[in-house]
Amino acid sequence: MTPPSASRRGALLTLACVALACSSVDVVARLQGDQGADAGEGRVAFCEGAPLIFGEGAETRCLPRLPAQLFRYATCACEGIVATDLRTDSFDSTRGAFSAPGETGGAVGVNGRINAGGNWTIGGSLTASGDWTGAAELRVARDLRLDGRLVGPLVHVDRNADVNGDVQVDDLRIGGQLRVPAGATVNAPASDVGGTLEESVNVEPPCGCGGEERLNIAAFVASVRADNDNGDGLSPTALANVLSTETLRLECGRYYLDSVGATAPITLRIAGRVAIFVENDLAADALTIELEDGGELDFFIAGNIVSAGDLRIGRPESPASVRLYVGGAGTINLQSEARLAANLYAPDAQLVLAAETEVFGALFARRIDAESLRVHFDTSVSRTDSACPTPSRCDRCDQCPPVQGCVDGACAACRDDADCCAPLVCNDGTCEPDG
Repeated sequence: MTPPSASRRGALLTLACVALACSSVDVVARLQGDQGADAGEGRVAFCEGAPLIFGEGAETRCLPRLPAQLFRYATCACEGIVATDLRTDSFDSTRGAFSAPGETGGAVGVNGRINAGGNWTIGGSLTASGDWTGAAELRVARDLRLDGRLVGPLVHVDRNADVNGDVQVDDLRIGGQLRVPAGATVNAPASDVGGTLEESVNVEPPCGCGGEERLNIAAFVASVRADNDNGDGLSPTALANVLSTETLRLECGRYYLDSVGATAPITLRIAGRVAIFVENDLAADALTIELEDGGELDFFIAGNIVSAGDLRIGRPESPASVRLYVGGAGTINLQSEARLAANLYAPDAQLVLAAETEVFGALFARRIDAESLRVHFDTSVSRTDSACPTPSRCDRCDQCPPVQGCVDGACAACRDDADCCAPLVCNDGTCEPDG
């Protein structure tokens, strides 16, 4: 059956996969667009679970592995986090929906400055490239790693704390060891510390914000401009100027859009494995993304999310199923009406959140500004790359399957935590979330 035109307002568009046979070798090549496969074969390969590969050689990126590479932390910021109150915890959506706030897990990483005005309660580890100072209280359920000073009224860390500077805390409790460089001052009138070591402290920036770790989202989008599954049913300009309510249902496939611009509500219903690539900005006063059973979405936006008033994305019971990748350098404002049950990667954007924001999933941005932020991290997001090839050699842990470490230049079972990508830990040879 031929689907109706998506440009017709209020239309319900269904783009279905067809059943053809292809070999696994042809699948990868065709999805890369270098073997001249027709659109039908490319879609079938994608629908059957074949990995979508970007780039060549050392720059190759495999779509199913991106979540494990990018969303290891509940919250990661390349320049800094400004938040009065921040709370993180975690759950595994493959075992059931989120039910109990305060579960351990949900690490936080900051490559720059922390500005905390109230209380931070981190369910996992906290790693930062700068100081922790000010009047905020800090509670960390795993480890604390700071490449700077630790100053505050109250700091409680359940395990170990590495601080590359002076420590001045009124109420300091550390379940394990406090490690500081030789000559550092430790001043804690009320303290309960398992032990103090004076030795070199090295805290690497936790978030992959530059170099080979960074995604070239614009290049990803450009690569599917002429090799996609739009067919005759979906015009690249179908959502460029939506003036009345629009509902678009997409079954499995790779879809290209020039832009998304709407002054009326848009609903995207995702009915299978879907990847959407937008060349320019997404500007929608009201956008809803719904997942049908079995639906999952990778949404690449080369430009910015320039308007997100009423934004409702994903399902809180399965936030790992939606991944948003934003290449623009503007400001993403999530208003009080927004509901985000997804994993957002926007390394060049400033993310500004409403007064009280609850997120199911993970946040990765250049800078995060929030008043009161709750993040419920879905640990299953880092275990969804079984279709990706394993490289013959590795230079970094994130090049390997997420359960493996980079051991002496090869992807293999981990020996200790250092073989895994932080904040993952090694458990009987397997890298897994800490919590």
